[in-house]
Amino acid sequence: MNTFSGGLKHIVGNRHCAATQLFFAPSEPLRHIVSHYTVQLRCDCEPQPQQPLTIVPDASGCLVFTLTNGRLQQLFWGPGSQPHQVSRDFNTIAMRILVEFLPGGAFGLLGSMPLYELQNRQYLLGTIAPSLERLFLPVIELHHESYPLLLQAIDEVLVRHAGIATENMLLQQVLACSSSVYGMLRLNALSDITSYSTRHINRLCQARIGLSWKSFVRILRINEACRRINRGGDVLRTLACDLDYHDQAHFTKDFKALCGVTPSDYQRNLSDFYHEETKLCAHLPDRYAHCK
Repeated sequence: MNTFSGGLKHIVGNRHCAATQLFFAPSEPLRHIVSHYTVQLRCDCEPQPQQPLTIVPDASGCLVFTLTNGRLQQLFWGPGSQPHQVSRDFNTIAMRILVEFLPGGAFGLLGSMPLYELQNRQYLLGTIAPSLERLFLPVIELHHESYPLLLQAIDEVLVRHAGIATENMLLQQVLACSSSVYGMLRLNALSDITSYSTRHINRLCQARIGLSWKSFVRILRINEACRRINRGGDVLRTLACDLDYHDQAHFTKDFKALCGVTPSDYQRNLSDFYHEETKLCAHLPDRYAHCK
């Protein structure tokens, strides 16, 4: 077990850039809102420049702290519903730390701002949450030369700040029901389970997750499709049926909308895509099993 100052624990992450990326579980008080931390370190052996990496949307959002040439940038990435390309810049940054939220996890940290206003956008943290930015600045200045200490300090700031946010029990029920079946749940059925109207559930999803219910479950299903394709094997023939699509055409249309390519093109070019296999809440118990 790899641990470091403060007790945050190393977890298994994606296959991409294994030499330059490390993944850590958040402390216990944050595990209902934060999926994990990603630490990206400078690697001068990274080839110049490569084809951009396409991020498969996961409806979650993240905080991104980037240190380059002594300068700090704090960004908030809103919940995504579209594929997004990023450069592979490990040979230019000094360090980058990402706070990867669970769906709905960022809501209370930003002063209850409806997350649909931030969908598919990037903001300087100070423009949308200046009080949170002010909390991070001194710890980054103090610990910017040591990622273990900096990561622990960021976790502690989030624990303090998350204390002002209130949990929504209906949202937790919505997430648990939908993620456990990879989005293969009709809104009317969820309404029956929760005893809340479909309109109320949809408003809740838009405000706290940042997406409509329909968009959210589509993302869940396509992320599950990516996970199964990434495992390997001949899965494309039955994937549409397995994920409760009416036909192959509807599945391909949804997949291309979220990944930018067809399922077969995705399978042929896995290294061009970044899909967080265990970020969505259905898989988190497996990821944290060895961290308790």
